[in-house]
This record gives sequence, C-alpha cells and structure tokens, in this order.
Amino acid sequence: MLKSFSFASPTRIVFGPGCVTNTGREVVDAGGTRVLLVTDEGVRKAGLVDGVVDSLQKAGVGVVVYDRVETNPALAVVEAGFALYRQEGCDALVAVGGGSSIDTAKAIGVLANNPPPLAQYEGADKVPNPIPPLVAVPTAAGTGAEVTFSAVITDPERHYKISVRSPKQAPRVALLDPNLLTTLPPRLAAMTGMDTLTHAVEAYTSTSANPLSDVLALQAIRMTGEWLPRFVANPRNVEAAAHMQLACVFAAVSFANARLGNVHAMAHPLGGHFNLHHGLACGIVLPRVMEFNLIGAPGRYADVARALGKRVDGLPVMEAAKLAPRAVYELLQVLELPTRLSEVGVTADRIPAMARDAITSGIHATNPRLTDYDVIVRLYEACM
Repeated sequence: MLKSFSFASPTRIVFGPGCVTNTGREVVDAGGTRVLLVTDEGVRKAGLVDGVVDSLQKAGVGVVVYDRVETNPALAVVEAGFALYRQEGCDALVAVGGGSSIDTAKAIGVLANNPPPLAQYEGADKVPNPIPPLVAVPTAAGTGAEVTFSAVITDPERHYKISVRSPKQAPRVALLDPNLLTTLPPRLAAMTGMDTLTHAVEAYTSTSANPLSDVLALQAIRMTGEWLPRFVANPRNVEAAAHMQLACVFAAVSFANARLGNVHAMAHPLGGHFNLHHGLACGIVLPRVMEFNLIGAPGRYADVARALGKRVDGLPVMEAAKLAPRAVYELLQVLELPTRLSEVGVTADRIPAMARDAITSGIHATNPRLTDYDVIVRLYEACM
C-alpha cells in the first residue's frame, strides 16, 4: 500500500542554451533593483559572470559582485557577503557558480531578512522570514543547490558543516544554461557528477522515498550512468553537459523531498575536517555505504544496478542488488577518481570526531539500514 507523502519544488526551472540572458528580466519581475551577485574568483575569471552582469545592466538593475566564495564556504564568507549586501543597499541576489556560491547566496539571504547568527537556523524549518529574491545560475552539475531549499556552510572552529533547510530560502528561479558548464575541468566535472549520482541513489533508497521522487531519482541515475563519462571526456560537449545538468536537477528535486542517507552524513564531515571536495567525498564513500545497505533495500538496489546498465533480469534479487555498488566502482575507475580516503589525505585519527558529526547531523535517519555511531566508524574505516 502506498504511504502518505508530500512533495514540494518551489523553484521555477528555465532550461536551454542562452537562457542566462533572461537574468535581468527575472530580477526585475521579482521586484529587484540592486543585486548582490555571489560567485567565486575562478568562475569570474573564466568569464561566466560577464553575460549575467550584461543582462542585469541592460534591464536597469544595479550590480555588486562578491567573488570571495570558496570550496566548503565558511561562516565568515557568508557574513562578509551579508555586510556587503547591506552596505550596498541590495534588495535581490544572483548566484553564479556551483553549490558553494548558491549556498552562500542562500545564507546571505537568510541573514538579510532574519536576525543573525546563521547557526541558530541549523536544521529543518527554522528560518522565520523568506529570503530576498534569488536567481540561481549554476555553472556545474553536482549539488543541485539551484533547486533545493538547503544551504550547507562550514563552521571552521568546530570543523562542522551547518545545514540550514527551509523552503523559505529556495531560489525563486534557476536558469539552466548548459553552455556555462563547458569550461569545467574534466576532474571537476567527474567529482560533481558523482555528487549527482549520490543524490539520486540515496533519494531512491531513502526510507522517505515516494512515487514522485522515485521517478526523478531513477531517471537521474540512468542519465548519469550514460552521460557522465562522455561529459568528463569532453566538457565542451554541450549535449553531454545538458544531460548532466538535467540529471543534477532531477536528483536534487528528488532528494529535497526524499532526503538522503549515510553517504551524505559521512561526506559533510570529510569536508569540514579535511576540506575535501564534496563530490569526491561522496564518490569514495558511496559504494561502501551501498554494500552496507544492500540487505535493507535489495529490490531498490537491484533497480539502481539496472539503471546503471547492469543486466539483472533472471538474477536473485540480492545478486542483482550486489551489482549496484560494483557499477559505481567501475564508474569511479572510468572517471579516474580515487576510491580510498587515504589517497586524498584523510587520516584515521579524525574518524571518531567525524563519526560524531555525522550522527549529530541526523542525515542518517532516512538511511535504509539502521545506523549508529559505531556503524559510521566502521564505514569510515572501510573507506580508508
């Protein structure tokens, strides 16, 4: 029998090559007159901000560029951005970049319309007032931050990632222009793609999955398996970029409603303690968590294996399920990504602290197999 569920996707999605030229009109339609454009230095130097600024200026919107976003953005980056937003009299936000820039813009928006500090809004549905209008322009296909209502910000003093989750910080619109993905370095394309795959697999196997999230998650898994290797082989392949951008959005809308599991519970502390790229952390952890989870949802993992191209017809369900983590290992090899945490500078002495952070986050609550602190420790050890 189907269980009750709710499903929300508050962000309007606009997809197509060249749609970034609509940025100015979107801001004007939202009532914005002066924008804080949040990005990082690399995206700005690559020229990806120029078309957005041009669109805003042609629409008569003032623009202030804030390009201090970094990987795993810290609270200080958000606070400095908010200070500039207030100093310049901004009334709207545009984020151009990956998940770090979009999450930073969301967090700045939270502070713009709600009392500081940001940390008091950690968790679900604690943001009282909606953020100012935010237009998200992604330049990577990984986090899906452009269509989700969460923001993950690092507290460097605690080596801990704060996750603020509220529909009140969802972007008003996401402009998905695949042309903006074509300058991604292949390794970055690979890492962000593994984040997309992890979102989809965890959403599909989550205990909070529902029929709508299932459809999106399975399609994201199929698209990632087919198109990610081609995108990594040549990021200038616009067709591959477009498919990965859509796979990212499908996976993100799915997990925003179905939640995640042990992989993300473990990946966030890896970013907080070692500044490890989130997609790379997910990629390394994913197959081992899948192996642990198999007995909790064998039919679901058999579906994942099929979606990744494995021949499962006629196999016993558990044998079919075992092909899912094997497919992920094979994909990591094709993408030439590391498969062990020790290969990327992670040291075992931090495992107890990371395991505590993982459990504290609560992300493991919808994992298909019950998980506690000792389980997370063993999983980290298995990933070393």
